[in-house]
Amino acid sequence: GAASFWLDAVSLIPADAVGGLFRRDAFERLQATRPGFVRAPGGNYLEGTGMRTRWDWKATLGPPAARAGHYNSAWGYWVTDGLGLFELLTLCELLHSTCQMSIYTGYSMGRRYVPAAQSETFAQDAVDMLDFANAAPASSPWAAVRERMGHAAPFGLSRVEVGNEERDMSGEGYPAHYELITRRLWAAYPSLHIVASGRWGPPIEGSPCLTGQRCDLWDDHYYRPPDVMAAMGGEYDRYNRSLPKVYVGEFAANGGAKRSLRAALAEAIFMIGFERNADVVVASSFAPLCNNVRGTQWAYNLVNLNSSRLFVLPSYHVQTLLSSALGAHTLPATLTPPYAQGV
Repeated sequence: GAASFWLDAVSLIPADAVGGLFRRDAFERLQATRPGFVRAPGGNYLEGTGMRTRWDWKATLGPPAARAGHYNSAWGYWVTDGLGLFELLTLCELLHSTCQMSIYTGYSMGRRYVPAAQSETFAQDAVDMLDFANAAPASSPWAAVRERMGHAAPFGLSRVEVGNEERDMSGEGYPAHYELITRRLWAAYPSLHIVASGRWGPPIEGSPCLTGQRCDLWDDHYYRPPDVMAAMGGEYDRYNRSLPKVYVGEFAANGGAKRSLRAALAEAIFMIGFERNADVVVASSFAPLCNNVRGTQWAYNLVNLNSSRLFVLPSYHVQTLLSSALGAHTLPATLTPPYAQGV
């Protein structure tokens, strides 16, 4: 007789998917950049515009079909949460890269912070995340969840970033929430490397990191037109060396959203400035990394794909070129007028 079938949570994964999770062509493009680390989940996706639209890592665990998903209000589309904390840690492991996982502070875009006195839950969430990633299954209920998901061994998460583009640097804003979260994290994981997030380039006054006390790295973000970024090769030449070191966590010469060789060359000039100031700028990451061309609000992305194909920007080739030619030493060089012809 006739019958009806109701299908839910349909996911079609290629038979040759890397780790049974990731499209091989996209994975191989990422692998070719030789990433030393991966920042995840990345950007405003972390905080959303409120508690219901922020990235809640605990809601991304368990069988993918059972995950409720959430509306990504920061970028304007629904996500299934199929790419959750477990999958992001697995991606880093498959790439042989360090994972830099972001932690929600109580700040969402366009809103005030949840008062610090009511933010203990965010500090506990941060500790629970580290337990999920690193603890022995017998010692932590969150590590036991990891084991049930098929990964009994610890992931070895050693680096996190507290917040993203935090804007309120008053005493009750980011510094209070950063201090609350990092105090709990360092008590449980003393060797954890922690990145603070908030500003948009030098200067940074008295730091460290704007009185959140200890600060291992400070995250700078830059989006500029190509001609402006091409003039920024000396951005860190005069950086105050007594302040914490810098991680340039987001940058692109995307002004006008032109996907051009001109933009890629501007980014290369900017990055050569990082190398020249490697005593200060210890890490960098282009953003955004990946983009589904069928559903996006951001036109300038490193790797762009649909259901069957992908293409990369000229910027991608700059990233692979510089990552494959890391220098061991920076040699001083000067030009004294009058310059030799052709220099």
